Amino acid sequence: HQARAGERVVVVLPLYRAVREAGHALEPCGPAQGVTVGRSAETVRLWRLAAPAPDGTTTLFAEHAPSFDRPGIYGEGGVDYADNGRRFAVFVRAALALLPQIAAAGPTPAPSPARPILLHAHDWHPALGPVFLRAAKAAEPPEPPVQGDRDVRPFDWMVDESP
Repeated sequence: HQARAGERVVVVLPLYRAVREAGHALEPCGPAQGVTVGRSAETVRLWRLAAPAPDGTTTLFAEHAPSFDRPGIYGEGGVDYADNGRRFAVFVRAALALLPQIAAAGPTPAPSPARPILLHAHDWHPALGPVFLRAAKAAEPPEPPVQGDRDVRPFDWMVDESP
């Protein structure tokens, strides 16, 4: 719906073996990037679906062969892969690392307070996204307090600065 309304939409998915086997034309999208999950550094390569969707949606794929070049998406023979949590943590870290590039690029204006980025974490595997974002925000140094005369800024008390 967002694309039809004229918004720029970028979808990031894991590059599952099934995507490659389906024969979709993919093109590399920039150099490989490093992401950290726990104490290990992983290398993720980004690919783009060569033909954009009719509505203009850009589809990107995060390639991490140890995580996603497997016969199944979540598991095999009705059994989940034992490392699913880690696999999707790698994916989410890679997708979040793209946010600044996604925000800065594209034919429509970059997000601003009036045009925010919507992070859609629709299931358990991308649900780490909001958690990682909140942890990153908590690790940032606090912004310096703004001081002002209440006569000059009479509505400061109305600003909700709660997290």
